[in-house]
Amino acid sequence: MENSKLKLLFLACGLLLFLPMLQQISGLVKEKPLSGAITAPLNPTFSGTKWFEGEYQAESENYLNDKFGFRNYFIRLNNQVAYNLYHTAKANGVIIGKENYLYERSYIDAYYGRDFLGKDSINSILSKVKFLQDALKKKNIDLVLVFNPGKVSYDVSHVPDELKGEKGITNYEYYASTAANLKLNVLDLRDYFISNKEKFPHPLFPKCGIHWSTYCEILAKDTLMKYIGGLRKIDVPEVVIDSISTHKGNRNRDADIKDGMNLVLGPDCGTLAYPNYHIISKNKVKVKTLVVADSFFWGIYGNPDVAQLFENTQFWFYYHELYNPKWGVIKYPNEINLKSEIEQQDVIIIMATESTLTRFGWGFIDAAYTLYQSEVPK
Repeated sequence: MENSKLKLLFLACGLLLFLPMLQQISGLVKEKPLSGAITAPLNPTFSGTKWFEGEYQAESENYLNDKFGFRNYFIRLNNQVAYNLYHTAKANGVIIGKENYLYERSYIDAYYGRDFLGKDSINSILSKVKFLQDALKKKNIDLVLVFNPGKVSYDVSHVPDELKGEKGITNYEYYASTAANLKLNVLDLRDYFISNKEKFPHPLFPKCGIHWSTYCEILAKDTLMKYIGGLRKIDVPEVVIDSISTHKGNRNRDADIKDGMNLVLGPDCGTLAYPNYHIISKNKVKVKTLVVADSFFWGIYGNPDVAQLFENTQFWFYYHELYNPKWGVIKYPNEINLKSEIEQQDVIIIMATESTLTRFGWGFIDAAYTLYQSEVPK
């Protein structure tokens, strides 16, 4: 009897050891892919040179480590253990706050001014923006800065106590005050939403996400259109909210931090608002718009109704990946004629949230300034 039990134990252990290999070979069980910025290694190509230099072996090991059976499940299981037992997220920069509110560390640092660039740096950047605003206005192009709110500014109460501290001057505060002194075109959504947050009946930021909620994003879209219409004195398309329904906060990007944590079972994300709306664009003026922005603009650009708001919206993501519906492919700054692209626009928007103000413009401001500063007579 004891021998039989021992054999069954060895058999069970053997099966467990071979299951990942069987899964890798057969792929019988469909595994849920991991979320986040993940680059899968390529299956290496054999060559004599790579073999004798040990490069092929290293690449093969890296490839096999990424492809073994049930890998995604084991990663989720490991992340779940860290989350449940140690209250820790196995995701870059993610902080688990009180009542399982999810934050990113960069937004906490931005709120307390720990990433402050310094007055001289911000003065230099905004003096270039002032020059560009004036130069482009002569060509009937409006340059607009948009400051978006951050989740910590909206709700600092759930930040872990050990990460709180004395609040110093922040990039946002100095950018906003200096831009006002220079009379720059600024849509300060950060001030608008944070100052009036008690007036909004639904959450502006989700418990499980880092970007503004779908509800807040649609309000921002409406506010942006009204600002452009007022700036250019034209009748632009209108965003009209018909009704609002509420659901578990897992739609669109409302659980993007939770998704990136790659857990088996994540926190309850609560209930969020999802507006049902339509856009009035008939007999309205649609402006040609170029938006240089961080990921907060993705929700607007990725929605098909963006074509009802603007004419051929370009989104230059961190001034690194450049998106234009007419191109059909992603381009990069060294592949375009910057002056030509700028001068095809009616409005150019540089949009950033608090945590990305450390890199505001992402090189676009310097490139455009150099371009137009060279046109000034010596």
